[in-house]
Amino acid sequence: MRTLIGLGLVLCVMTAGCGDDTESGGGGSGNAPSTGGNPGTGGEGGTPASCELPSLDLEGTWAVKITLPADITGAPGGAFETCPATQQGDATVLLVMNVTELAPNHSARFSVCSVDLPVVTAAAPDCATGTDVDLDLLPFRDRIFDDETNPMTIAVDGDQPGTPFTVPEFRLSYGKAPPLPAWDTADVACDDPTLGHGGACEDACLDGGCQDLDYWNDDFPGFSWGLCGIAANESVGVCEFDEPEMEGATVQGPVFTTMSVSSALEGTFASSCEADGTATAELVMSIIGGNVYVAGEQANVTAIAKGLPSFAFDGAAAPARFVRIDGRHGSPDYSENDLDDTCDLLIEHAAEL
Repeated sequence: MRTLIGLGLVLCVMTAGCGDDTESGGGGSGNAPSTGGNPGTGGEGGTPASCELPSLDLEGTWAVKITLPADITGAPGGAFETCPATQQGDATVLLVMNVTELAPNHSARFSVCSVDLPVVTAAAPDCATGTDVDLDLLPFRDRIFDDETNPMTIAVDGDQPGTPFTVPEFRLSYGKAPPLPAWDTADVACDDPTLGHGGACEDACLDGGCQDLDYWNDDFPGFSWGLCGIAANESVGVCEFDEPEMEGATVQGPVFTTMSVSSALEGTFASSCEADGTATAELVMSIIGGNVYVAGEQANVTAIAKGLPSFAFDGAAAPARFVRIDGRHGSPDYSENDLDDTCDLLIEHAAEL
């Protein structure tokens, strides 16, 4: 099964049907995305053999990396256009899993460290006449890990290496849980170039309304992403998200969304430090505003929503990798007292998982 829902209106990225299960709330941010963490005290790892205990010891901090292959589809009529109209890429969801063991039971709390969508080649304003850019949506990470699930039971079928396990579906919501409000692109009145750029939530232009969308009371509704499109001939290295009207990239500025991430997991613990498995993962996101500039001109929210591509994620189970990251049993040590710092280190070392 393959599922396709457009990011421009409501994005539902999934390997299973959109659900509504155990959840925890979140919100948005008006600050620019982080670009990574410092090495801190992260370890270089230890002796792998020390993980090979005769009985599994699962308590501690783990990283979970879920990879979602995607087909990407764009359409004309927005502030920019996907070129070519169909593309492929991978999205990655990176989680922290804190496991508590009270024999014979195990439970875990989950937090999202990062959601990385594929970079899309596009042109502004269109493929025929526009400037080619690499279009990237970057989550404002100072808020993405400002949330944690309630304890979830891990069903472990034994205590020896090679034991299978399952985790029921859990959900983290940022702004509001599904069904999500979304910008009304069909209402001509919502094409007004003065609407939806921050400072207020535009209740009349949101299917579902504005209630509870500004979780942090920072005047930026929902959860913010930075939209960045840099042309090959531009010397800028970063996009201006706080002041998108300033000289910078061809496409730049914050996009305000509501977002929900959920997953159910299963796999096999190969040792007390590693497991491989699969996930039925879901990312649901809707556009509720934005302050994006294209070639120096502010785009209205309807044009932003129509310009963003759609993602179709394969309905088969997504690969999931589980790695202990707290330094125990010779594992790498990326675990800090503050989740923010843990995520910085984990993102820096994600390719090693």
